[in-house]
Amino acid sequence: MHKWLATQVLLLVSVSMSAQTSPLFEGLSIGMRPDSLMTLIQNRSTSMEAFTPNSLQFPLARQNEVHWLIRGFETSKGRIDEVVCVFADSVLVFVQGRGGIQRILQQLPDLKFDAYQDYRFSQKAALVIHPEDDTAWKLDDMGFHMNLFAWDHPMLDKDFKTWPAYRAGVDIPDFIEMGGDLNTLSPRMEAASRFVYREELDGSDPNAQLQLNCFGVGFAGFPRKIEARFGDGKLNTVWILTAKAEEERLRAQMRELYGEPIFVSESWEAFADWQVFLRKDKPEILLLTPELGYYYRDNYFKE
Repeated sequence: MHKWLATQVLLLVSVSMSAQTSPLFEGLSIGMRPDSLMTLIQNRSTSMEAFTPNSLQFPLARQNEVHWLIRGFETSKGRIDEVVCVFADSVLVFVQGRGGIQRILQQLPDLKFDAYQDYRFSQKAALVIHPEDDTAWKLDDMGFHMNLFAWDHPMLDKDFKTWPAYRAGVDIPDFIEMGGDLNTLSPRMEAASRFVYREELDGSDPNAQLQLNCFGVGFAGFPRKIEARFGDGKLNTVWILTAKAEEERLRAQMRELYGEPIFVSESWEAFADWQVFLRKDKPEILLLTPELGYYYRDNYFKE
């Protein structure tokens, strides 16, 4: 992750529990229960519809997920045209609003933002804004870890009828060729991503000098951020960002694909001859070249 963005996300995470409400989504807070939100919107919206996908796919949900589309959400500063709320296990974990955002923000001059590419981050309000799309996100800490501000909720599409068919498997996508050449893989990664940010690394990783941050890559049923690291122009490390809530689902899929893990600790499970890992302390899937896999086996895991 880009160092500046990583710092901003950590700051947002640190205040997310204490800054649940925001001046943009008045009264609407991460952690709300459905009945509380229903009471809030009864006299402050024009309509609401709920949607439940046929299968559990939202990464922040362990057992169930429900998606609400609220139209005409009224605040004291103006109306937000549409607000989508995602409940994971009966707790609100994701909010995205579109339409009217910029008009409301003009009335909130004390709300300051830092810039990253086309996005604006507010530490004070734990908000992410995309001015060009007149869109705002409010997330919990795992939502920030997963960079969910780079995902547009499908219910905001005027033609929405069914849930998108995101790539479901945990098998390695074709464009991720471990050991492959940067010049060959870079266009493939861009084609598979919503957008890509190229990051020159600071030298703390002796094995890599460049990272391609790929946003919106379909993997295990959801669009994800993938961090692809290159050393001497060759892809040797890939991090796929996941959520703690989906760990059991990912483990089951990985065991079906690769068989039983060859190494298990409190924080790691290793598969495929030390080339694929399920990380548990910081939810991610790690892919390594055989050379790096054996290096970590011998020097980090001491196996």
